[in-house]
Amino acid sequence: MIDPLASSDSGSLAGTIAACAAPGRADAGPSLPSDPVTLAWFAGAVVAASVVVVLVLLPKILAGLPTDYLDAARPVARARRSLRSAPLVLARNLLGWVFLAVGLVLIPLPGPGLLIVFTGLLLVDLPGKRRMVRAALARPSLLGLVNRIRARQGQPPLLGD
Repeated sequence: MIDPLASSDSGSLAGTIAACAAPGRADAGPSLPSDPVTLAWFAGAVVAASVVVVLVLLPKILAGLPTDYLDAARPVARARRSLRSAPLVLARNLLGWVFLAVGLVLIPLPGPGLLIVFTGLLLVDLPGKRRMVRAALARPSLLGLVNRIRARQGQPPLLGD
């Protein structure tokens, strides 16, 4: 009996589909392109999309923070979440983790890597998140930038300790 998977041309569409459907294939599922040019375009598209989303979302997120967010004595609000809000919370956390991953990759490169990491940190639900945000905003240059963004949104500046 002839095995259709063994005789398929690996350069054809049928061969590619057969190779992907082969049982026991270790790398089944989507993968990144292996061509360096395609990979560079893909990485550039991810970076560009992240920068655009950060530039749109960051002012809204920062404007939503209460003015006493950095105050250590401020109690941490624990929101009661309903089942209806679960998809929104999940989407926000997934977006935050994507921003954290992309931002960490971009930190050694010139560009907004730290800004993308900071936006991701604001979106995810982590224990100790407020402590990490307070540590990041302890830098006067970053706090000044955040307060300028808040001023453009018509919000008062964040008050430090």
